[in-house]
Amino acid sequence: MEAQSRYGVRGWLERMQACVRELDYERARGLFAPGIVAFGTRAPKAVGIDALEHRQWREIWPTIDDFEFRLDGLHLVDVESSTVVAVEWSSLGRDSEGGCFSRTGRATFVLAAREGELVALHSHFSISPSGS
Repeated sequence: MEAQSRYGVRGWLERMQACVRELDYERARGLFAPGIVAFGTRAPKAVGIDALEHRQWREIWPTIDDFEFRLDGLHLVDVESSTVVAVEWSSLGRDSEGGCFSRTGRATFVLAAREGELVALHSHFSISPSGS
């Protein structure tokens, strides 16, 4: 997987970014393994794609704008038949009064090829620590 990792991972991240921006939950589901285990900024732990969609994505995605993975700082580690991805992200949050605020964070994914496509076996999103 090493030779195609950077190209394939960038494409996967770009598709995921588009799903977040377009609130396209159905297309995003196809980027993740059904048995995904995920940690999120809202859901402490989500086991399975249904839990991830309902406890994390549907809680966060409608409340943010301009979600973007910072691909210039993308880090990959190939491990046997999977790739560990570490990437920073940014977005604009909206408060209850309609104002916007900057949200930055980090994401880690474990991606593996399944039926010729990359899918996430694990994901972890977190907000950047204050002061960083």
